Amino acid sequence: MKLHGTDITVRHAIIDALSTSYASFPFNTDGFDVQGTHISITNSTFHNGDDAIAIGSPSHDILFAHNSLGYETHGMSIGSLGKDPSSPANISNLLFTDVTVAGGLYAARFKSWSGGQGLVRNVTWQNIRVHNVSFPIFVTQSYTDQNAERPPPPDPSSAVMMEDFTWSGFTGDINSFNPGDGSCVTDPCWYDVGLPNLNHTEAVIIQCHTERSCRNFVTEGIRLRPQNREPAAVVCLNATEGLNPDLGFDCRNGTFVETSV
Repeated sequence: MKLHGTDITVRHAIIDALSTSYASFPFNTDGFDVQGTHISITNSTFHNGDDAIAIGSPSHDILFAHNSLGYETHGMSIGSLGKDPSSPANISNLLFTDVTVAGGLYAARFKSWSGGQGLVRNVTWQNIRVHNVSFPIFVTQSYTDQNAERPPPPDPSSAVMMEDFTWSGFTGDINSFNPGDGSCVTDPCWYDVGLPNLNHTEAVIIQCHTERSCRNFVTEGIRLRPQNREPAAVVCLNATEGLNPDLGFDCRNGTFVETSV
């Protein structure tokens, strides 16, 4: 459902896009595709097979609070952005808070295409409870879509810039026994592209396109545990210490060890 405009409030909504057949996945069943200013979505329930909320450009001052997400959800997403380099992204002041994600592929996700332009800044996910989620925290600036072809961008080294992002107070468990969902129709699955060595214990995946495209990232209070009781892992690329001094962990691939912020 498109939610485009200014000064919009949604309360107590129920989004139900369940499939009753194991052979039929509910593709492209977004909850709200948001684009606008001063929009709040609160105290609502989402059961769907795609993003519960997908924020597009331009958008400013968006609140997503006290909501429950489930079934095969793709969680709280920003993007995808930057597919058309001639249309720069312009997004700021987003708050996702007090949300439960039970089941699904993603919880907190950012997705932009390589070669994109623009800026997304001042974004916070806080107090997020996850259960049986494959990718709790996921950032990619090299997004691909299995259903959409795209010509090569004029400058593949450019990226939608990300600035002042915070992930705080994530608790729960990672789906390490049966990860993924029914949206996989390719080999490798679209959600595994560029991630060839996953073991599905990853609490955090952050893939910055360049060493300059991610600035002032902060993680704190990340208490996510794989269901198989292995140590939580991290995949991290190009979130440099110089631009992200309070990242909260070492940007590398391996065991997730939270550091002091």
